[in-house]
Amino acid sequence: MTGTSGAVGDLVAANRILGHEAILDAYGHVSVRHPERPDRFLLSRPGAGADRRGGLLEHGLDGEPVREPEQPPYIERFIHAAVYESRPDVMAVCHNHTLALLPFTISAGVPLTRVIHSGRVAGPAGGRGSTRPR
Repeated sequence: MTGTSGAVGDLVAANRILGHEAILDAYGHVSVRHPERPDRFLLSRPGAGADRRGGLLEHGLDGEPVREPEQPPYIERFIHAAVYESRPDVMAVCHNHTLALLPFTISAGVPLTRVIHSGRVAGPAGGRGSTRPR
């Protein structure tokens, strides 16, 4: 497969694999730049079954769907759009909340705060994290 059909097939396969391997959960998704329209990208519809061809929406680089969807699209589509707009060399984006990666998103010396929507701060407000042992 080549062109749009190949990209759609690859995106469906990526969603299946990443879901099966528990890299994507209910809050994660993967997109692919449209192979024939670099100013657009393909992303699954919420609850539509990203592992099926009919579950994909086409978006512009402003993050808005090209056609009016039946239900609101993912709000994180703007993350995908910003990456594609600023990096023409990027052909796919994976947004997820994989717990194994979250510690690497926190900088030492920065006030502790939640880093995902389901997180909470434990301990004194304004505390500072460190990767060094005490």
